[in-house]
Amino acid sequence: MTFITPKRTEDILWIVEEVLRSGAVPLVVADLSGLPALTPVRRLHLAAETGLAEGTWHPLGLLLTPGDGGAPGVESRWHLAARHQGTDNIWQLDRIRSRSAPPRSWLLSHQAGQYALCPLSNIEPTTEHYP
Repeated sequence: MTFITPKRTEDILWIVEEVLRSGAVPLVVADLSGLPALTPVRRLHLAAETGLAEGTWHPLGLLLTPGDGGAPGVESRWHLAARHQGTDNIWQLDRIRSRSAPPRSWLLSHQAGQYALCPLSNIEPTTEHYP
């Protein structure tokens, strides 16, 4: 894991673009102070496509944005928030928007040494477990 802390948003987006283009790592996370414009987001898409073709991994760029997000041009928008239920650590994960799937919500909890992801709908009553 490498942490880089440039001062300007433009520098953060440039670094993310270069890492995605390299295809050397599977995930790049950028914590942005504001919403990026459509052009930088499109450049990230193109860089990820290049990284997929030339690198080892299918790179994924995760942009953390303030508030409710809403960056133009992203593939999907997600929200994760704590849902306190007594002493249990439970989180609600919401897929707010996606080009390929409808909005959806899940509960994420830690049970018996595993993480359980439970859909909050009647469509899929199954529980997925992740070690």
